[in-house]
Amino acid sequence: MDKQGQQEISQQNEGNGNYAAGRDIVINQVNEKSCPKPLNECTPDELIAERVHTKKILKDARKAIFLSWQLAAVTAGLIVYAVCALYLPIGYTGMWLATVFFFVFPAFFLVWLVQREGEVIRDQLLKLNLIHRLLRGYGVR
Repeated sequence: MDKQGQQEISQQNEGNGNYAAGRDIVINQVNEKSCPKPLNECTPDELIAERVHTKKILKDARKAIFLSWQLAAVTAGLIVYAVCALYLPIGYTGMWLATVFFFVFPAFFLVWLVQREGEVIRDQLLKLNLIHRLLRGYGVR
């Protein structure tokens, strides 16, 4: 074998520069949109944009609680329960059925919804507090 052929074979076996011997090269590229920067590395303009976005998320989470069908059902259940308690005789079965269907079942779902959205609200309030402190450090209101 000539000298150039031996050199090519040795480079293929040992790896040359970017190539590993007998292996594929894997290039990991990080997409900046899928990996957000930490808030303490953001510029004031980015922090202001993030504050607007966080306030929108917070508003949507609060709206999810107050405009939910569970809250409407619990409110209707309380009204039905009050009407039944005032106008129906004691021991009437309809009052208990109304209590269960219009008050108890929706109340369980309402508690679950408040817990789920409460976590989002708590996290967003902490984030807004951090953004406020960072902007204050930059001298921006």
